[in-house]
Amino acid sequence: MPKQEQQQPPLNESVDNSNVAMYVNAFAAFVNGNEAVLDFRQTTPRSDTPQGTGVMTLVTKHETIIMPTYVSKMLLIILKEQIDGVEKQFGEIKLPPEWRPTKSKDGAAHGTASYIR
Repeated sequence: MPKQEQQQPPLNESVDNSNVAMYVNAFAAFVNGNEAVLDFRQTTPRSDTPQGTGVMTLVTKHETIIMPTYVSKMLLIILKEQIDGVEKQFGEIKLPPEWRPTKSKDGAAHGTASYIR
C-alpha cells in the first residue's frame, strides 16, 4: 500500500510593520562564539526651553539586535556586496577623517559620529 502524503494545513503569514525606521549615527558591536549583538544608537541634541536659552541635552535612543554569529557573517557578506556595488556605480564612500573604531573594556567595537564624542 503506497504511503499517503499528509497534507499540511494552510499557512497564513503576517508581517508586523509597527516598528518605525530609525536613523543611526552611532553603534556598538560585540561578537562572542555564539551571538553577535549590534546596538544601534541615535543621539540628537535637544534644547530644554522653547526659546533655546536652556541647557543642551543629548537624547539617545537604542535599538539592539541579537543574532547568531552565522547570521552576522551573512549580514557582513551582503553589506559588503551592496557597498561594493554602490562604490562601483558612484565612487568610493569616504569615512570622516577623524572617525576611528574604538574598543571598550568589554571588547565591544564602537563607531560614533564625531559630534557626539
